[in-house]
Amino acid sequence: MSRKRRFPSHDDGSPDELHNINVPTFISQSCGTELKTVEMHTCGEPTRIVYSGYPDLPYALPTVTPMYPLSDLQSGTLLEQREYAMSHHDNLRRALICEPRGHRDMYGAVLCWRTELTETGKAHTGVLFLTNDGYSTMCGHATLALGRLIVDQAGSGEKKLFDLGMSKDLMYDPKTQTMAVDLHVPCGLVSLQVPVVFIGTDTWKVDTSRMISYQGTPSWFSDSTFLSFSEPATRWPELGDREEVNFGIAYGGAFYIMVEAKRLGFTASDLENITPSGLAALSNATRLLKEEFNRRLVEWPETRRMWLRHPDYKDDHTLYGVIVTARPSSTGQDTYSNLPPNAESGICFFANQQVDRSPTGSGAQARVALGWSLADPHPEPRTFHSPVSWAYGGEGAFVAEVVGHKRLGNVSQGVKVKISGKARYTGVSSFVVEDDDEIGKGFWFDELGKRSES
Repeated sequence: MSRKRRFPSHDDGSPDELHNINVPTFISQSCGTELKTVEMHTCGEPTRIVYSGYPDLPYALPTVTPMYPLSDLQSGTLLEQREYAMSHHDNLRRALICEPRGHRDMYGAVLCWRTELTETGKAHTGVLFLTNDGYSTMCGHATLALGRLIVDQAGSGEKKLFDLGMSKDLMYDPKTQTMAVDLHVPCGLVSLQVPVVFIGTDTWKVDTSRMISYQGTPSWFSDSTFLSFSEPATRWPELGDREEVNFGIAYGGAFYIMVEAKRLGFTASDLENITPSGLAALSNATRLLKEEFNRRLVEWPETRRMWLRHPDYKDDHTLYGVIVTARPSSTGQDTYSNLPPNAESGICFFANQQVDRSPTGSGAQARVALGWSLADPHPEPRTFHSPVSWAYGGEGAFVAEVVGHKRLGNVSQGVKVKISGKARYTGVSSFVVEDDDEIGKGFWFDELGKRSES
């Protein structure tokens, strides 16, 4: 194949011809809700992808008359669908992410067939991301997983689990031997390149020997600042005699604090060799840092405009996560001598202290933006590790590469970053929720005391 080729991204058959994984009748007859998912992981970080059972979200192009009532939405854009999901369907997020079906660090994604970008042919599908306390604006590890799922399904030649329902075709590039997928995420349009191998004239599968890559929305450095921790209630044991913590703030589809481990009282080895007590200590330190940061935003509103500004959206933004970073320790370098010299360690605590097993794709975008400058517009690619990739000899690490930059409103420079990694399947599930099962609607075991207090 010497020229790019187009392949349909959807079935021509009716929805009832799609491949289905049915729940036995004796179970489904007692349940009001049934959700079907594909389970995947990216460097150990789970993605529970909902492809069936989630209610259709109101949609209409902003410039046309709505096809049906939109309730409290004005147009049904993806951001408005996200708001609608928060206010009308958060019970489904809790059922999927919380116990007894999920856990503190479970992550989810809901495919959104109709958005303003899918309807105008700019995206193959939209997606909402689910965390342990809400809905994030970007997720790199889930983006990689979705890219694999969409391309694998389209090339299988079998009945589909789901139909994208779009006329936008998949484009194959023979030079790179990749399929292009455009994904509409809450922060914008993300373009993926998914490596494939052909197993027939019009059938293929994802080439798992090569990395999937995506180019996210522009990332940028926001500020470098510090916070004081003089009050005993704000401090943690590892802080020692330090009274200030310096850190950077950057955007990679969401806003992150990047702080060196040593500034919190930890070492690179603490990040590379996670223990239960060490993880608890890191979580405590990042929680207190985030609380103090958010307290500052409330006391001095002008700091929000400085630290969490976005050139395209006037709405207030929030801090999504704290990433603790370090250069590899001497022990780590000796153990993994095959790793590139620009490898970095890190662990991300996001949402409600959710711990990312992966190197955090959107966080890697932000980390690249934090150290980028016009003096060196195309630095060498950087390899980012999480505790999981360190434990497995580098398997699962993400590679980040600057592919361009552009001026962004009142933000000095936006950096275009390509993130590469691998995603794997772990299963296919059908979840049910019985209407009268209060416990089954979702809970956190370590927060049962709050329920009894209320």
